[in-house]
Amino acid sequence: HLLPPLGIYQFRGLVGIVTEWMNNGSLHSLIHECQLYPELPFPLLIRILSDVAEGLCYLHSLEPACCHSSLKPSNVLLDMQYRAKISDYGPTNWRKQKLRSDLQNCNQRNYDDLVYLPPEILEGGLPSQEADMYSFGILCWESLSRRKPFEGQATLLEVLTGICSSVRPSVSEKFIPRDLPERNKLLHLIALCWHQEPNCRP
Repeated sequence: HLLPPLGIYQFRGLVGIVTEWMNNGSLHSLIHECQLYPELPFPLLIRILSDVAEGLCYLHSLEPACCHSSLKPSNVLLDMQYRAKISDYGPTNWRKQKLRSDLQNCNQRNYDDLVYLPPEILEGGLPSQEADMYSFGILCWESLSRRKPFEGQATLLEVLTGICSSVRPSVSEKFIPRDLPERNKLLHLIALCWHQEPNCRP
């Protein structure tokens, strides 16, 4: 469940990676374009999240382990059958540089990157599998609630300070069907994924 690179192109000084075309766009579009997708079947969302979990598990199983460090709905792409593939993963050194750049240029423009980062990364830590699990927890919450993390907060600084102080998006009972037998397990999994302590995450 990773989007494989097919080649590299260069155009006017810009370098890019060529990948297969993913017909149904990104998970971000699926969950936030409510006019286009007014209703999303719960089993479909769970299958997409399972695909993401499998892709992340594979990345982490590599030797040496590869950390994504930028897992978010816009980096999850969907094919014709709405099977998910993780994109925008890469070498660890390049990831560290991008992460450092995002944190140094902390502003509203890169809000969508920073709200998926765990407290230890915001406080200067290095990319890790545990950090990816935090991002996966936020991604699960956003997919099921169809809301953006921390929307309505006044400033990015407020949000990032809150994350470092254990503030998380509110877990409403509405976004998981009440009659789902595994409902409590799913809520517990999300809470574990975004746990303040990295070693408590799955």
